[in-house]
Amino acid sequence: MNKLISYFIENKIVVNTVIAVLIILGLYSLKNIPREGMPSINLNQVTINTVYPGASSEDVELNVTIPIEEQLSEVSGIQEMTSVSIENNSSIWIQLDESYSAAEMREIVMDIKDAVDATQDLPEDLLDDPKVTELKTGDTPIIEIALSHKDRNKLKAMADK
Repeated sequence: MNKLISYFIENKIVVNTVIAVLIILGLYSLKNIPREGMPSINLNQVTINTVYPGASSEDVELNVTIPIEEQLSEVSGIQEMTSVSIENNSSIWIQLDESYSAAEMREIVMDIKDAVDATQDLPEDLLDDPKVTELKTGDTPIIEIALSHKDRNKLKAMADK
C-alpha cells in the first residue's frame, strides 16, 4: 500500500490524468444516462370495462360480468379478481400474480384478452366490446390543466399557447 501511495506522490501527471479521465467519463455518463421524473412501472393489474346501456345492475351482472368471470377462471396467473356491476356498466379488476417474469406477465395479459374475446352469449346491444386495459404508471398524466372561458375561440387560442 505504501508503494502505491509513493508512486502517486511521485507521479503527479498520472494522478491528474486519471482524475481528468474520471471527470470526462462522469460528464459523458451524466449526459447519456436516461432519466425520468416518473418512470413507467407495470402495476400487474388489468381492468375490463364493458358498457351495457339501459341495463340494470342485475342485468349487467348476469349477462356481462358473470360470463366474463367464468371465462377468466380458466386463465392461470390471476391472483385476485374483483368485479363491480352497476347500472349500464361492468368493471372487473384483476391483480396478477407477481411471481411471474415480465415475459410471462405479457403472456397472461394476452390470455386475459383472448379469454374476454372468447366469451360467448354477451348481449348484442353492448355499446362496444369489453375493453381490456393493463394498468401502468406511464398511462397516468403528470399534470392536467383545465381552461374555461365564455368565448370558445379565445379558449382555443389560450389552449394552443
